[in-house]
Amino acid sequence: MKEMSSHIVLLCHGNWGQNLYEDYVQYFGTNIPIKVFPLRKDTEAVEYYRDVDAYVNQKKDVILICDLYGSTTFQTALSIALKYGLLAYSGLSLQLLMEISCLLDQNVERTVFTDELCRQSRIKTTDLVSEFQKFNENGEI
Repeated sequence: MKEMSSHIVLLCHGNWGQNLYEDYVQYFGTNIPIKVFPLRKDTEAVEYYRDVDAYVNQKKDVILICDLYGSTTFQTALSIALKYGLLAYSGLSLQLLMEISCLLDQNVERTVFTDELCRQSRIKTTDLVSEFQKFNENGEI
């Protein structure tokens, strides 16, 4: 199998995503680099998008995971995924983070990554880009 993304970006409301990441590393460990972008109450959506976009632009090949479908984190993840052609999912949880990390460790190819994630997953996960494209044939946000 061909090597895939090597970074995971977590987009979440407040600091719980940072705590999730720290607990994941402490209790289970991972070789996959993970960056957390907490959305705080005083952060403007435009500023949040700009910060996430700047990071992703440097790394290029990442997987985005947001916490809440339809929210600012969701819209940011979807916009950036469409801009760079990345994989993006909603429903951030420890289980989802572990399953994605495991697939990355197995070097699952990008072309089958989402299918493999959905096949192996014990939880319902939404592929943001595919979901969006179902409703908008132009791929515009």
